[in-house]
Amino acid sequence: KHLGYRLALEHAVHRSRHLISVSQYTKDSILKHFRVSDKKVSVVHNGVKAPSDGKGVDLSSLGVYSPYFLYVGNAYPHKNLEMLLHTFSRFAEERPFVQLVIAGRRDIFSRNLEREANEICLGPERIRFVDLPSDDEISALYRACSLFIYPSRDEGFGMPPLEAMLAGAPVAAAHSASIPEVLKDHAQYFHPDDIEALLRIMHAASVQPDRLRAESEKHAAFAKRYDWKRCAEETLTIYQNFPLY
Repeated sequence: KHLGYRLALEHAVHRSRHLISVSQYTKDSILKHFRVSDKKVSVVHNGVKAPSDGKGVDLSSLGVYSPYFLYVGNAYPHKNLEMLLHTFSRFAEERPFVQLVIAGRRDIFSRNLEREANEICLGPERIRFVDLPSDDEISALYRACSLFIYPSRDEGFGMPPLEAMLAGAPVAAAHSASIPEVLKDHAQYFHPDDIEALLRIMHAASVQPDRLRAESEKHAAFAKRYDWKRCAEETLTIYQNFPLY
C-alpha cells in the first residue's frame, strides 16, 4: 500500500506542469525525494485566519482554569506530544497549580496519550483533553493561555502557532522542519528532544507571564503577513505563468 502511494505520488510529481509548495522546507523535501528541477517548484506560504474574539466562552465548562499551557492540533506521533507530556510532568512537581490543555480531535493517538498521562500521575485536574473544540472555544483558549507550545518534529507549514500569535499568546516551538522558517524570531525555540530547554521556557512563562506577553502586538503584526489574499494572488500568478494548455 505504501509503495503504491509512493509510485502514484511520484507519477503525479513528474507529470505535473508545475508544483506549489507551502514552505521552502517542503520544497527541499520534494527536490530530495523526487529529483525534479528546482525551477519546477515554487514556494507559496499559506495564509492564516485571525481567531475570533472568543467572547461568551466559559473555559471552566471545558474543565480549563488559568494559568495553563496550550497545544492545539492532532496527536499524531510526529507531533511529539509525549515529550511535551513528560516535560510538563516534571514542571508539575514544582508548579502544581498550572494546567496543560491539549485541544483537538479525540482518536486512538490522543487516547494513548491520555493513558500515558494517567500512568505518570497526571490526572484530569492537571492535564485537560478538549475534544473537537469549536472555533470560538479555540480562540478563547488561545487568548487566555500563558504559553502556546508546539513541539512537532515535522511540519510542512504549521498554522496553530501563527493563530496563537494573532490571538496574543506567546509561543514556544520546536526548532525543526519548517517551523523556524515560518515563525522566524517570533517564537522561543527548543530542540524537539530537549526537555530541559522546554522546562526552562515553561518556568519563565509561569514566573514572568507579563514579560512574555510584552511583545505580543509585534508577534501578531508579524503573523498577519500570512494573508490568504496574498497567498491566492501568488498562486494565481503561478497558474498564469504555467498554463496547462
